[in-house]
Amino acid sequence: MKSDKPFQKGFICGCALFAFILFLVLVLIRRQEVYFVKYFRVFIVSLAPTMLAAIWCFFSRKNWTWLRFIIVTMILCPLSLAFFILLENFLPEERPGLPTITFSPEISSSWSIERERPITDTAGKPVGSQMILKNMDRKRVIWVEACNSYDDFDDNVTRWRDLITRRATEADFRLREHTFALETKRGLKVATLHLRAQKDSLTRDIICEGWMQKRFFITCEAMGENIEIAGNSEIANIISSVVVK
Repeated sequence: MKSDKPFQKGFICGCALFAFILFLVLVLIRRQEVYFVKYFRVFIVSLAPTMLAAIWCFFSRKNWTWLRFIIVTMILCPLSLAFFILLENFLPEERPGLPTITFSPEISSSWSIERERPITDTAGKPVGSQMILKNMDRKRVIWVEACNSYDDFDDNVTRWRDLITRRATEADFRLREHTFALETKRGLKVATLHLRAQKDSLTRDIICEGWMQKRFFITCEAMGENIEIAGNSEIANIISSVVVK
């Protein structure tokens, strides 16, 4: 019977290697990408070379010192990593789950959900969810969107802000008012944008908010046509009641 306990060494080295790789991952990647790391696969990749070294040690006629075990493990690491990279191409793609948009407390009966649909990227893959709410007067609309995001808050807000502004100008609306601010609401960092755009006799008052919730970037865009919604408590309550899971 082997006296150097190869599988015990393999498990200890595997856990140490997993901790080291995890440390590198957390240091090198952006904060938002932490939510998309496949920790179980990282653990398997860390454990594989140490278990191969343990099997080799078990069938070896000589007892292995810790130093020899670690050296053999480091030699097997790139081979094991290459094998799992090749194997990854044959495994089904593991996509992050789409967000579910709800409200707590429930929205007023004067508002109805006009449409729910997935949001897709340029390749046609679903990355988020969209919900459109309309008031009974049909003059007030709220778009709620939640998307998986690998980018941080500042990058998301910059693109989102440009998109909202460009959308208004491309529709031949003239911006009469444009204010932007960063605030803390509900314990979260929230970007707020207020636009007032006019086209002939039509005036659109637009209030937007965007924030991060773990791996999701959430935006709410409320618009009133020929009706002012800035400071409207009902719309503010609806936005604050958005819950994404």
